[in-house]
Amino acid sequence: MAGRRPDQEPKRGYSTLITAQEKLSETGILCKAPSGYVMQSPLLAVVNQCVETITRRSREFGLTPAARSRIIAHTDDDDGTQEIMRILSAPRVPRVPPPV
Repeated sequence: MAGRRPDQEPKRGYSTLITAQEKLSETGILCKAPSGYVMQSPLLAVVNQCVETITRRSREFGLTPAARSRIIAHTDDDDGTQEIMRILSAPRVPRVPPPV
């Protein structure tokens, strides 16, 4: 899986995870191979792959606590935001009607 582009990555998301977990709860974590040996259910691999994909995507979008701590907020005043906030947060001055 390493080195794959995101658009080539298997489409394993939350709905696939839920479906696989439901099937796993119905069938159990062990199954019989065609040779007769007891083996781990292939659904466990699907569940693990889904969890890995969801975790990776969560990190990419800053949805995990560790990823949020790496987000850098720019505080440049180039766009004038600080000046606008200063004006908006200043106390209001009552308007004096012009003399007649």
